[in-house]
Amino acid sequence: MLATVLKSLGVWNLWIPMTVTLFVLYGGKVLVGYKRGTPVDDEEYFQYYANVVLPGSWLVIISLLLISILVPVKITVWFWIGLALLIIGNGFVIGSLWQFAHASERALIRTGLFRITRNPMYFGFNLSLLGMIGMIGFHISLFSVMFFSMSIVWFFVAHSLIHSEEVFLAMRHQDFYDRYRSRVARYLSLSSFFNERNA
Repeated sequence: MLATVLKSLGVWNLWIPMTVTLFVLYGGKVLVGYKRGTPVDDEEYFQYYANVVLPGSWLVIISLLLISILVPVKITVWFWIGLALLIIGNGFVIGSLWQFAHASERALIRTGLFRITRNPMYFGFNLSLLGMIGMIGFHISLFSVMFFSMSIVWFFVAHSLIHSEEVFLAMRHQDFYDRYRSRVARYLSLSSFFNERNA
């Protein structure tokens, strides 16, 4: 096992795009003073969110970062497809953070990227993660399988985080949020964007 780990260690591994993506996401949150709130009006739900969802998400993120150190990147056509997804995904994250930075704290943002997805930050990070999986190509190893498996776990964790935020936003904005939710999909809704442009 130790020999496999040492053999997998290298400079040109998946930790580079993973670190860049995490820096964009969490560094951007710090820079814009991103505060989304928690569903404090429901004490039981708040305890679930604070004690289960958030620690679980950090556990998965740290696991992905550590595993990425041991996953080599292969320059194939899948690398370039993955790199494109990574760039687009980080673009979604940066764009959503920019919109948060220029909106009031309690505002429900419905313009820009929020016209095509209710969760551009999560959508962007998930897209970046898919890009990283693509950058691995078809190189099958213990650590690439572990990275893929933890990515699947993250998608479920992200879905739980999104659900928690949507419960909070529905409590805060009530019917206003329900109307927005009926027009724009949770992850991607190009039809709503074009419908508004043609209206």
